[in-house]
Amino acid sequence: MNNRSEIVHYNKCSSTSKDVISGVPQGTVIGPKSFIVFVNDVPDTVSSKVYMFADDTKMYKGIHDINDHQQLQMNINKLDSWSKNWCLMFNPTKCKVMSLGRSRIPPLCDGSAAKIECTNLEKDLGLMIDGLTFVEHMHMVSKKPMELWQ
Repeated sequence: MNNRSEIVHYNKCSSTSKDVISGVPQGTVIGPKSFIVFVNDVPDTVSSKVYMFADDTKMYKGIHDINDHQQLQMNINKLDSWSKNWCLMFNPTKCKVMSLGRSRIPPLCDGSAAKIECTNLEKDLGLMIDGLTFVEHMHMVSKKPMELWQ
């Protein structure tokens, strides 16, 4: 992106102009497709499995021994390098490590740039994930008023 700037307009007020050095223009017809093209190589960057939906990225790997831990950490480091190279940073407060299954191997909970929080419960596309029992999701849904389902 060259020679681009942005200004925020809200309630008849405007911010000062700031240069845009990376990213995809928002509010455009081609914006979402441009973003997909922009991030299309993320899965090729790592050896772990990667799932992407819009601007949400999940990386996972089966952990059976310390070598798997190290490989996952290397992949986290590669994603961190990719994001710095393309000036499209991951938000560390939204990055989580979740261990699923019955493994006795402790989860890896530190990334290259910042400590990544470990969690046992995470909301993903409206579904509460809690180690694949879905108890928390059923509890959340059962609290909603019935008129939401009619």
